[in-house]
Amino acid sequence: GKLDIFIGAARRIAELNGVENASHIRDKITEMIKLQTLIWSAGIASAQHCKVMEPGVAVPDPVFANTGKHVAMEAHFTCARLLLEIAGGAVITLPSVEDQRSPELGKYFDKYYRAAGDSGAERVQMLRFIRDLVASEYAAWWYVEIIHGSGSPAAEWLQMYREYDLGSATELAKSLAGRT
Repeated sequence: GKLDIFIGAARRIAELNGVENASHIRDKITEMIKLQTLIWSAGIASAQHCKVMEPGVAVPDPVFANTGKHVAMEAHFTCARLLLEIAGGAVITLPSVEDQRSPELGKYFDKYYRAAGDSGAERVQMLRFIRDLVASEYAAWWYVEIIHGSGSPAAEWLQMYREYDLGSATELAKSLAGRT
């Protein structure tokens, strides 16, 4: 769900910046969509391939589940970077809210921050929202949580290796190579 917010923010700031049709912007947003979809797909696959244990409890497939968790961690950082690339440096260099509200300086915000939008205020608001999402104290908390919130990345890798049916994969390769 968080990546859906990143994707929506990327699309909207691209519109406000007037670059939504640039191929490199579309490519970045498409990469974000791909990653979000891979995470969702791994979750669906882990549920679809669950094992039902007594007394009827479904246990998700550990390979799909840990793959999804690991991809989610990597995707979070990648999508944050892509969102910042699309938004531009103004995410961090915006003047303060106090400056924007100032009678002396406020009048310049609409003039210099409008870009392709209807108002500078909307673009500034979206830039601040993106800053909150990916470049704030809140964002830093999420960066730690996405790495360790569901177990360490090393544990995810260990479980994927332990649980994957390496025997069947090896036998398939031997068979296809004509060495059964």
